[in-house]
Amino acid sequence: MIPSLEIFELTTADDPSNLNTTAPIVVCDSLGSEYVLSLFSRSKIQHIIQKSNLNHQSEIQISATMLQSPDQFRQFPLSTILGVHNPTSDSEAQLAEVNHQLSHPDEKSLVLDQIEKWVAESNHQRSIANDVRLIADELISNSIFNAPYVDFENSFSGPTRDKNKISIDPAKKPRVFIGRDHDRLIVGCQDFYGTLNVNRVIERIRICYESNPGQVMNFGTGGAGIGSFMVFDSCSSLYIAVEVGVSTTICCALPLKMSAVRRKKIPKNLHISSEESKWKQK
Repeated sequence: MIPSLEIFELTTADDPSNLNTTAPIVVCDSLGSEYVLSLFSRSKIQHIIQKSNLNHQSEIQISATMLQSPDQFRQFPLSTILGVHNPTSDSEAQLAEVNHQLSHPDEKSLVLDQIEKWVAESNHQRSIANDVRLIADELISNSIFNAPYVDFENSFSGPTRDKNKISIDPAKKPRVFIGRDHDRLIVGCQDFYGTLNVNRVIERIRICYESNPGQVMNFGTGGAGIGSFMVFDSCSSLYIAVEVGVSTTICCALPLKMSAVRRKKIPKNLHISSEESKWKQK
């Protein structure tokens, strides 16, 4: 049963660029990626769910949990996304078919190779293996090179991408994990800094859709731009949960049993749980 939350249903007659609602959840269909991102960037709608994106009722339940029990999602992201009732550490561990904590930047390549091997051994399509590796690569890189070093506005993402100049705090090892059900494969990563400025990242992704992604590419060190765009563009649902100063959890859902072309065309869902007001107060 869906908890009592205000849900706004966006119809084809509504103009998504001029939406006037305070509902935290918007249900729509066939809305383009740029408009999905705009609903958050401009209207601060935290959850946008498309009816033709797999089971939209389960996505509404995920939204309700992220809104009403954000700690549950941060502690048990796989369990929450995959619909476990009353999730625990045990359910999370059982669902995580891939689960790595990184102790050193050198481990990134090893972990990516292991992820690619797992996807192949699971008999998934080669095209989805490429997307999984791309997403995992970007999420791991952000957790190692960006999260410990970003400034207040995330305009400066880190001192370097040189792994020889980066160290990982043993008390804050980032975690990358993968789980699945019959319909979806979930790729996620969690860092223990909570420094992601969601407003800025979502706006940069939106600009990529609005223009040529290459035009906004950051050719300097770091920067949440083209990499974040590629992550969002590769998945069907993006889940972001930030507890400021504590943790950032990002998960991506990829539909199984679909061709690469169909996966690219499926309308996207966006779920965000963030304490942006704390950024503004600093």
